[in-house]
Amino acid sequence: MYKNVDIVIVGGGPAGLSAAEYAAGDGLCVIVLERSKEIGYPVHTSGGSWIEELEALGIPETMYHKIYDAEFCSPSNAHTLHYDEPVVCVMDVRAVYQHLAIRASSKGVEIFVDASVRAPIVENGQIAGVAVDIHGVRSEIRAKIVIDASGASSLIARKMGIVPKFDSYGIGAEYELYTETWDQNKVTFMLGSAIAPAGYGWIFPCGENRVRIGSGVIYPNIKESPLKLLDAFLADNNNRLTRQLMPFSRLEFHQGIVPNIGVVETSVSDGLIVVGDAACQVSGVAGEGIRYAIDIGRMAGATAKKAVTGKDVSRKSLQEYDRMWRKKYEKVFKYGHMLNDKFRDYKDADWDRRVSDLPNMDAVAFADVLRGNLKTTDMIKAAMKSPKLMMKGITKIVRKL
Repeated sequence: MYKNVDIVIVGGGPAGLSAAEYAAGDGLCVIVLERSKEIGYPVHTSGGSWIEELEALGIPETMYHKIYDAEFCSPSNAHTLHYDEPVVCVMDVRAVYQHLAIRASSKGVEIFVDASVRAPIVENGQIAGVAVDIHGVRSEIRAKIVIDASGASSLIARKMGIVPKFDSYGIGAEYELYTETWDQNKVTFMLGSAIAPAGYGWIFPCGENRVRIGSGVIYPNIKESPLKLLDAFLADNNNRLTRQLMPFSRLEFHQGIVPNIGVVETSVSDGLIVVGDAACQVSGVAGEGIRYAIDIGRMAGATAKKAVTGKDVSRKSLQEYDRMWRKKYEKVFKYGHMLNDKFRDYKDADWDRRVSDLPNMDAVAFADVLRGNLKTTDMIKAAMKSPKLMMKGITKIVRKL
């Protein structure tokens, strides 16, 4: 087991694995410590994402399921947006994570599973490595740079005082079902108190007659368990969507947490970089973050590599990473958080009104809004298609950024 390395990465999710790939090379020793016994398991996310972004990130087309129709259901309304050319997809989460792990490994990165990081090693007020149990055996690994990609726990960053304790977060519960009756070309978003007060529910087909159905709520606004809400929804034989799934069988259960506190003040310190959910780099609109984690993880890895080879791992040197991700994504994250603040207070009647506006929306422009595309031309296009919804709501929010 290593005792001294150049870069140690805490977490083998998309952020940590992407950081590892881009940190490797030039003779550097880079390792990843993953607490689970398998990369990509257990699953903590529904896998909903965007085809254009995944293509740009080099994710193989075989690892996601394309979607042509997006249905939005409120308690009293429903509307479906159709896409001749699909823009939305549902990932094979385990396959994508394993793919990222192989890419990192091919660059010389060594990944340890069943490796539970306990605490940072601190010397003279600066992080110098991590204490970790690997298969239950305690070790100390010293490193020039630690990258915290530990997810919503922010294990290292929180203990180093870089990221505050999350006082708001999204929590989701999801089943993966086998059903031969659901349209594999259609995702459904369920809005309203029956399935997800202060959040949303989803039905995401993922191929081979498999469908992911889940509920996500915002704590502490809502104290109800998303699992109880989901079970009650599936037990309601009078519900149109439940009937469309029948008969079904539960194959897997997934659950996850995403931070919901907005953009953090900083993501670096001397010898420390924070990335992914650990740095709250997640969309507040849909709670998705994998595509951001991969891209920003690459920024983190490249910055760490440059800092180590340049023999300067100071906060000042690592701020290059902080500047890069903020330039590309800070407005997107702020926008998503503002929308989240607005929507979490919606009642059933509010969702009914919003869904009733959808027939006036351009499908592609609306997809741009959901994925956080803040190009002025796209926002104007969306606003022109539905002035009632866009000009009074989303355009107003964007002006605040």
